Amino acid sequence: MNLNVLDKVLAQDLSKQMFKTVEIYDVDAINANIENLIMTAVGERLFNINRGTSLYYRLFEVGDDELDSALDDLAKKIKQYVPQVIVLEQNMSISITDEGDTVNILIPYIVRSYNTTHTFKKTFSK
Repeated sequence: MNLNVLDKVLAQDLSKQMFKTVEIYDVDAINANIENLIMTAVGERLFNINRGTSLYYRLFEVGDDELDSALDDLAKKIKQYVPQVIVLEQNMSISITDEGDTVNILIPYIVRSYNTTHTFKKTFSK
């Protein structure tokens, strides 16, 4: 069963179980790739040690200056590892609740093949 299949497939998510009957396509796959990139630490993948970000380890221990640096790093990594999209860097945001236990990430992007805008939204909690 295909979810969100448009007239051509941009990306296919194989990080789930490859032999399941459900496969995730297009925007869902792009969002999964972005989340996977955020959740992967640099050096974690033995055959691709540069893939990943330092954001996962810094999420709950950063100040405002470090958040800006983390956003810049994340935008560069998305450009490198998720080439199907154009990141709208000026609209990216990371916010931390006053209690410091929840982080919200918004990454708007344009899908190159369709010229449509979408937003990756993710909340991380301790």
